[in-house]
Amino acid sequence: NNNTSEFQQYTDEAGYCEFTHLSAGSYSLRVSKLSFFSPSETTTSGSTLVVKSGETKVVQSHLAKGGVVTGRLVNADHEGLTGIPVTALWIDSTNRQSYHEPPRYESNVTSITDDRGIFRIYGLRPGSYVIAINAQRDTSLRKDILPLKYLGTSGSKSTASVFIGFSEEIKLPDIQLTASFGEAYSISGTVVGKGNQPLAAAVVS
Repeated sequence: NNNTSEFQQYTDEAGYCEFTHLSAGSYSLRVSKLSFFSPSETTTSGSTLVVKSGETKVVQSHLAKGGVVTGRLVNADHEGLTGIPVTALWIDSTNRQSYHEPPRYESNVTSITDDRGIFRIYGLRPGSYVIAINAQRDTSLRKDILPLKYLGTSGSKSTASVFIGFSEEIKLPDIQLTASFGEAYSISGTVVGKGNQPLAAAVVS
């Protein structure tokens, strides 16, 4: 109703918290922690409680740590590549061709490779992911590295993705990238109009 109050506490080192002096009524209980999820639900752990006058309710919530994917980007000489963004994209189970970024309040989503070329993305809900490398080239130190998607290996559970479970840390094999130099890659063509005549001043993106 319009007379709604919200109370919030942090659990102590034993995972315990207590709300006292509550009025009788219905309460919605939500439990959340960054990078942790309820194994039995697809959303943040929550439930509804009815508290009667003089009654004490004891509730136990179970949260599991999200998954982690880590790996290393190297050049042709197997030296670590620094400053390259790596993003985990969740695969929609109803449409395997549809990729989504996980919510940023759950996961760090994008990790920038460190001086060793290592990236680490944590707080992922269980599921299948593709790993997008250097897709955000505007924030990359190596804009000469072409974007690509790492789709797993022949030994993975799915050759089109990387599967990550609760509390599971997946370490990918080193991913070797090559730089694009000068005219190594190009696209060319001719724009024509009516009568197959060349069309001037056309904008090509």
